[in-house]
Amino acid sequence: MTPDTSPVLQENQKVAQAESVFIGRRVEDRETPYAALFTGEYAIRSGCLVFAGGGEAVYLAVFSEATDVAITQTGITIDGSKEIAFGTPLSIGGGVVPTNAVTLRNAVPADCDYELLLVGG
Repeated sequence: MTPDTSPVLQENQKVAQAESVFIGRRVEDRETPYAALFTGEYAIRSGCLVFAGGGEAVYLAVFSEATDVAITQTGITIDGSKEIAFGTPLSIGGGVVPTNAVTLRNAVPADCDYELLLVGG
C-alpha cells in the first residue's frame, strides 16, 4: 500500500511536532447569524486550525470561547466528546466575516491570514 503523501496530510502530520496550533476564539457575546452551510474539512495550515472548503476556499475556524476545542495528532475534539478526524468531509453552519468584525481572544498570527469563518454551535 502506497502511503498518502498529499500536502494536507503532510501538513496535518506536523501537528504532532508543533508545540501549539492557533485556534481562533471570539470573545464577543453578541448573536452572530450562522446562515450559511459550509462543506469541507478541518485541517492545519501554517500552524492554524482552518476549515478547508472546495477549491481554494480556506477559512480560519473561529469558535466561541464557550466551546472547548482541542487538537489531537489525528484531528480535533469539540466539547470533550465530538471527535473529528482531519480529512473527514463534513458540513458545518457558520458565517464568513471580515477580520475586524469580531474581537478575538488572541491576535491572529501573520501566517494565518485567512478570512474568518465563525463556526456555529
